[in-house]
Amino acid sequence: MAVLKNGVEYATITANVSGITTNYNWIAARFDYRQSYMHPTTKSGTGIYMPQENINLIQPEISYYFLTGEEANYSGMAIYYRNLLEEEGILSSERIDATIPLRIDVLGADVKKGFLYNPLKIFTTTNEAERMVTELSEIGITNLTLTYLGWQKGGINGAKFSELGFEANVGKEKNYIALKEKIEAQNGRLYLYLDPVSANTKQISKVRQAVVTLSKTYALTKRADKQLMFPETYFIKPSVTQKLIQDSSEKLGSIPLAFDNIGYRLYADYTRNKWITRQETRYLIIEQIKASEYAPALYQPNLYLWKYTGEYYDIPMVNSQYLFETDTVPFMQIVLKGNVDYYAPYSNQGYYSANSILKMIEYGTYPSFIVAAAENFELIDTPQVDLFTVNFNDWKGSIQNIYFQINESLSRVEGSKILEHKVLMPGIVSVKYDNGITIFVNYTSTDYSVEAATVPALGFAVIER
Repeated sequence: MAVLKNGVEYATITANVSGITTNYNWIAARFDYRQSYMHPTTKSGTGIYMPQENINLIQPEISYYFLTGEEANYSGMAIYYRNLLEEEGILSSERIDATIPLRIDVLGADVKKGFLYNPLKIFTTTNEAERMVTELSEIGITNLTLTYLGWQKGGINGAKFSELGFEANVGKEKNYIALKEKIEAQNGRLYLYLDPVSANTKQISKVRQAVVTLSKTYALTKRADKQLMFPETYFIKPSVTQKLIQDSSEKLGSIPLAFDNIGYRLYADYTRNKWITRQETRYLIIEQIKASEYAPALYQPNLYLWKYTGEYYDIPMVNSQYLFETDTVPFMQIVLKGNVDYYAPYSNQGYYSANSILKMIEYGTYPSFIVAAAENFELIDTPQVDLFTVNFNDWKGSIQNIYFQINESLSRVEGSKILEHKVLMPGIVSVKYDNGITIFVNYTSTDYSVEAATVPALGFAVIER
């Protein structure tokens, strides 16, 4: 087993199958000392590709661990790696709840496309969010991880990048405090959503706040659909990101935060005479996150932030879909289970099939939904148009059904670690935990008998040994 220790900021994992470059299947780490970039040679922006002039100052280090027997499969390697991270203090035990947590992201406010100006559209007020919490409590769902999006003045895409004031039409600070206290009284948590890494062109001053690439252009992503309100998203200078995290912790200290993008976006800034490397960006982020009063929720955080992660949002549930990958294994879930609560992608945005529910049970993953009090058609002509169905009343029954299916199994292994994940035969999987519980998952259309128990078709069974 190979573990990258140093130089990871400029490392890429590459893999290939036998017969393409060699006669063997192989996987390796590539360290980029000089990155290729498009060097502009004309005013129109055209140019030639060149390697960067100054090398990245990295000292690659890989540790190799030679494993045998049961340790030499993916379960054994994941457990061995988990033990290494625990010894280094990167992972620590998660909280143990009587029931599993349910992640609910709530849409507050955003802008709507207008004729002369873009007015504000309110999707969910804090009073409406409080009613959602009450209704979920009435059907037995009390352990909520609720994240509020669009709470800032101006909404998600209308707020200035550094805006930390509350949108009064959604709710005032006292309303969020009351909502937080209501959720915490039921053993849940409230987070305010914040993206300190990216913004649309209306939210920032590109000259002062946007990252500059080696090509001397602004770093951005661009979507092909020109009908979108904001098809371009710009990345923010690391120093500006650090300042926003600091300010948010100081001004919103009574409410924990959920940071998007920061966990999986790591980049350099090549602004003239003010270069910041990826290593320096990583240091700035870690130091600021460490200073926060509450451990934040993070969307898909990389390893260097696991130590400071309160909740892990949108954990990967499928592989890359490359043709030479024959199956998906929960390597990361085996590493993290029992150490941090992690959540699947939104069930109401596509991840709600019978197989998806079974995979959440198999991987020890908690369910997620994004909801609003508004009707679905009200998302039209807003930046949230991609979220094709979010109405809470429409999804309340499905939330109840999906949650209790998963809670029936995973509540039995709260706080426990995975000891073994094994495919017994195609479509039949067993997951053994350190508290003596084994969960069997059946993806086939016929019942499966095991240890005097029956695992129903497209179902699961929980057995205590």
